Amino acid sequence: MRHILPAASAALLLGLSLALSFPAGAQGQQFHVGDRVHIGLNGDNGTIVEILTALANGGVLVKIKRDSNGFVMTYDTMVAAVTMAGGGQAPAAPQAQRPAVPPQGQRPGTQQPATQPPAQGGGTILPGSYECWTGTGGPLHAAMSENFTIVDGSNYRDTSGAPGTYTFSGGNIAFHGGALDGQTGTYSMPSNPPTRNRPPSVTIRASGDACDLRM
Repeated sequence: MRHILPAASAALLLGLSLALSFPAGAQGQQFHVGDRVHIGLNGDNGTIVEILTALANGGVLVKIKRDSNGFVMTYDTMVAAVTMAGGGQAPAAPQAQRPAVPPQGQRPGTQQPATQPPAQGGGTILPGSYECWTGTGGPLHAAMSENFTIVDGSNYRDTSGAPGTYTFSGGNIAFHGGALDGQTGTYSMPSNPPTRNRPPSVTIRASGDACDLRM
């Protein structure tokens, strides 16, 4: 027994060391820097850029660079329902390819759509409900007081449904009236046409929070 106990203790310490080196996340998954992952909390994809620590809830605190807006946010993999995107460690996702547009007229044999989604920083903002998130100094949280709905080319409603107006030029938006009165932000559309994983986004300048179009 005097010779067995030290060996057993050494094996136990080795097992604990390995477990801390490769923390498991949601559903027992293991994450590594460079992994492509899906963030169930907001439907976005991204790439793990740093693994911070294992958490008591069985998750892992990680930093993920989001595909939709390029922001690096901190997530609890359990709370944010982070899972592997495609399984295993994968190379970074290729940039979305935009359809070629003929310099003059439309391509022979094709029909130009009646309406075309605006390019990033274009002349209009896609209408719909924008949901805001904040991750300053910790895991991502919903910033529901900043949520808003774009009604048309000049009107919006705040999170309570109160009406207001906005102006938009050169990729910049300024809100007038409602809960966002006086707030300004920048608009981006990383994918054209937009997709659920790469939605249009408004970044509020004062808070730095990102507001994604719900699709």
